[in-house]
Amino acid sequence: MDVREQILAASAQFTPSERRVADVCLQAYPRIAFDTVARIATESNTSPPTVIRFATKAGFAGFADLQQRVRTSLEGDWSRAIDRLVQPERRPRRDWLRRGLDADIENLSRTYQNLTAGEFEAIAKLLADPQRAVYFAGGEITHGLCMSAASLFRWIRDQVEVIGAAPAQTPTQLSEMRAGSVVIAFHLRRLRHEMRDIIEHACQANAEVIVVTNSPTLPLPERVRHVIVLHMRGAGDVLDSYTAAASLLNTLAAAIAHLTRTELRARFDRLERTWEALDVYME
Repeated sequence: MDVREQILAASAQFTPSERRVADVCLQAYPRIAFDTVARIATESNTSPPTVIRFATKAGFAGFADLQQRVRTSLEGDWSRAIDRLVQPERRPRRDWLRRGLDADIENLSRTYQNLTAGEFEAIAKLLADPQRAVYFAGGEITHGLCMSAASLFRWIRDQVEVIGAAPAQTPTQLSEMRAGSVVIAFHLRRLRHEMRDIIEHACQANAEVIVVTNSPTLPLPERVRHVIVLHMRGAGDVLDSYTAAASLLNTLAAAIAHLTRTELRARFDRLERTWEALDVYME
């Protein structure tokens, strides 16, 4: 029985205030692995003792035990590639195509299962809001994902930027970030100083920050309300897979297109007319 199932199984025992705590924990899963008791109490409009009583009634030794159970369910391998390279292979050799397929099926399944429908919908609504600018920020490898996602998002909405697309412009981009902007920050495996600084600056600017990570133990500012935990096991033991990250960005784009369907028709009509006028496509 996973953490969510255990909470639901105990729900009949909860008082109304404890039920509010349960609702917050279920809706914010797996972000609760990072949260403090005080934050959960604030979001559920209860008190820290109520949060602790809720965890005990749900069958955990306390809220810290509940969080540890969440972290254990999200466990991956966050060791360095160099450390993994010198170790014997942990999985038997077999057909590489099958090995890659099996790994990514598991990555996709575990990543999507760890994101609740409520959390996904909240993130999609933020990204669909035309009044909010959207920024992507990534590291050495995830920068490519950010560029690809930004190109896709620009088809369906305005005000989309990649922080660091031109490194010299990063300070300007950060200084111009407005309250209410949405930042999708890839914060993977090993803590990078520049990504930590971008996230902290975005929080100080009162932006909505969505952290995409494969480590449930990364220290994050309290203002970060949305955390997506990726599973990234590669076909081999050394390199990670980014399939789940790319899939999730595609799914978010599809959800945004659905939410803005009426406006999108006019947008695509304009695009089609422009393409025809410029003779862009060979038809």
